[in-house]
Amino acid sequence: MDSKLDKLIYKLSNIFIMKKTILLLYILACFISGEATAAKVIWNLKTKYDISQSGFASIISDAKDRLKNMPNDTIIILIDAGTYNIGGNGKEGILVDDIGMVNATGRIIFKGAGMDFTTLVFTDISQDMIHGSDVYGLEFKDMHCTRNRYTVTQGNVVSVGVGEIDLELHQGFPTPLDLWNNWTQGRFLRRYTTSETDPQIIQTDNSQVPYGYVNKTYKQPQLISERRWRFFLNNSEQVLSNYKVGDLVGVKSKFEGEIYWFQRGKNLVFENFKWTHSSRGLVRGGFSNVYLKGCRIERAAAIQGQTPCMSTPSGGPQMNQYASSGDAVSTDMVVENCFIDSPGDDCVAFFNVNGAKIINSTFRNSFARGIMVSQDAYNVCVSGTTVENSLISLEDNVANAPNLRTPFSTFDINEAYKAGFITNCNLTAVPNVKKSDDNQFAFSIFPNPTGANLNIRLSRPDNFVSVIVNLHGIVHIISTNNFSVDVSNLSKGMYLLLITQNGQRYIKKFIKS
Repeated sequence: MDSKLDKLIYKLSNIFIMKKTILLLYILACFISGEATAAKVIWNLKTKYDISQSGFASIISDAKDRLKNMPNDTIIILIDAGTYNIGGNGKEGILVDDIGMVNATGRIIFKGAGMDFTTLVFTDISQDMIHGSDVYGLEFKDMHCTRNRYTVTQGNVVSVGVGEIDLELHQGFPTPLDLWNNWTQGRFLRRYTTSETDPQIIQTDNSQVPYGYVNKTYKQPQLISERRWRFFLNNSEQVLSNYKVGDLVGVKSKFEGEIYWFQRGKNLVFENFKWTHSSRGLVRGGFSNVYLKGCRIERAAAIQGQTPCMSTPSGGPQMNQYASSGDAVSTDMVVENCFIDSPGDDCVAFFNVNGAKIINSTFRNSFARGIMVSQDAYNVCVSGTTVENSLISLEDNVANAPNLRTPFSTFDINEAYKAGFITNCNLTAVPNVKKSDDNQFAFSIFPNPTGANLNIRLSRPDNFVSVIVNLHGIVHIISTNNFSVDVSNLSKGMYLLLITQNGQRYIKKFIKS
């Protein structure tokens, strides 16, 4: 009897051990694969460390270590209400390199108490606020990031001479030497309407005027007396005859660091976020799935009753700006419910991008352009968006290398729709503009420039319609299945040839000589 009982107990024990082993192996497999183990953890930065540069570095290190073992976890880092100084090292305030894994769903979320309650003040003016490479899954919410001093200046015209202009700077604004940068570019003057509460860029007869680099040599502005400063124009023979005594002039000098700088990665979110004194955010290297929602770039408070002409000396978000030739294409770049006011360059710019949306946003009073669309950006749509006292532009020719740019063609938002550079996100029937070097379609034109006929070559020479428009979106010629179009009656200048075929639209520029 005892022997039979012993055998039964032994058998049941083996079954139990086997099942337990299987269960443990299953749990281990789930752990290794990251399935069924994703968790949400909440850490408080002030409680765990402190709200400082070193505190951010420590908690980011902890979060990275956790994601290495549990790559699908969501780590929420709370930042209490208050104003906190974030020191600098000349490079970045918050470093977020090597976050997450390519195929994982984990993320790190920095969450403040609200853009009007949690403020991070970056005390190194030249550093990037947030800087990272190879980042997969990162969010910043409900905060305000700023610098600890003003980054723009302005004044009224006192006199104009050959190759120079004197301005009397407004009381309390920085001197031009406070904002000086040793670059060959980035320093410009431009006229504004005279207003204490809302200076507006003047659009007519008012191109950006470069200063401070004369005959290939830096030439800093010179203090003449009290607040009167002399600015030396890059063109030493230029006379600014359109600048009159008393005119209000905004002075731009790109010298501050970026608000964020990211290279390579995926899934970046800024939500309910505000920036002042800085505005330029860069993503490069094919960084994709970038979502800006409810973000604001605003002018800082007035100084002695005078509102600044510009919010910052730089532009706003730069989507996949070129770093080097061969950079990967970015996809899914979204700007939604954002407000960008009076930046020192483009409100938002799209470079090497396939698939972008601007939804229910307001861009106003930009020193350069409201929306910039590079020739290498396509499938860009805009809906419910106001572009106020600013233009939309297409880059005429882009070399895939930094600092090689040619002039822009500018449009208002309706002209941009007509020309096909952007489409309305709500009008799905409107075909997207595609790059002419699409892998499944080849499209070329010759000669270019041309004075007589423009010849068209298609890899699929079936039914197509060609439309020639000028840079204001006005249609000049419509032709069907015609491989040679007579353009001799067009005025000299740049035009666009749009080919519609099989429900898709393709575009190329040409010059009528």
